[in-house]
Amino acid sequence: LPTEAQWGFACRAGTASALNSGKECADTVSEHVDANLAELGWYYGNANTKKDGVDYTGPREVGLKQPNAWGLYDMHGNVCEWCLDWLSLSDDYRATFAADWRTGGVTLDPVGATSGTYVTTSTWSGTCRIVRGGDYWYSSAWARSACRSPIRIAPSAQSEHCGFRLVCAATLD
Repeated sequence: LPTEAQWGFACRAGTASALNSGKECADTVSEHVDANLAELGWYYGNANTKKDGVDYTGPREVGLKQPNAWGLYDMHGNVCEWCLDWLSLSDDYRATFAADWRTGGVTLDPVGATSGTYVTTSTWSGTCRIVRGGDYWYSSAWARSACRSPIRIAPSAQSEHCGFRLVCAATLD
């Protein structure tokens, strides 16, 4: 799995905007249409459609929307993607940043927490990994490149809302 930083770098593909097309989210309110995101991914505003004459809400086949500048599809919406990093509360996550991050200091390729924060809700208990990219059920705000969220689904569970993107290190000879 990519770290959060690696996922964000791959998603942005050289842009500094909310969307990897260089555009910003046009509307971040749930159930509203966001034309800028609609070019790139499936989210609540465009994923509730008819499929073969039947109402359909769910993930779509990869590659039906525009790729980013590096040819990566579905970095925004469709399914959220697991990252290597675990949810960490308090300042654990910020501890991976450069000491001067508040004044613009940057850490290249920070690695998040190596263990997770235990989360208990009425329906689930366990540690949470971070997911990125949003999915078809949420508004465009959740699909923007900077959005991070803990996912309360055990890694052994199946969900049509979560997926993953494998990465590998390249070596030059």
